[in-house]
Amino acid sequence: MSLMNISLSHKPEIFDFSRKDLSKFEDGLELFDWWHKARESNPYPSRDQFSPFKFAACLPNIYILDVAPDIMDFTVRLVGTKVSENYGSDATGLNLKVIPNQEKVIERLSSIVKSGAPAVIFDHPLYWSELNYKKFDILHLPLGDSQEKPTMIMSVLQFKY
Repeated sequence: MSLMNISLSHKPEIFDFSRKDLSKFEDGLELFDWWHKARESNPYPSRDQFSPFKFAACLPNIYILDVAPDIMDFTVRLVGTKVSENYGSDATGLNLKVIPNQEKVIERLSSIVKSGAPAVIFDHPLYWSELNYKKFDILHLPLGDSQEKPTMIMSVLQFKY
């Protein structure tokens, strides 16, 4: 199956990726395997299929966005503690449109919603943060309750120091 890799660089680039590409991204690989198995014959699994207890070790590295797919609107539903710590703030409850410099992020997330496919980005810098010497890998997994467009995106990050 062909999957997307959307770069958050200034120019969006799309690449196929496979399970093997996630071999050094432990939480990403674990959640990708869950996502692929849970979706069965659907385009993506529902949020109800995700058990936080099963993935307790991953939770500090996860954030979940609510998606209004018809207007490509994204609201932060949940932010893991390591994500907040490394980003320098907790954006829970905020719409991405009110967070500065999120235009490119919204563009990439919109591509994920339109395609319904996961996306992975490797070695992305924290250029907006005081911790900009750090890099991270991120896997975005679309979730939804129907055959229609995704209504959530669950993302897992791996920070590199």
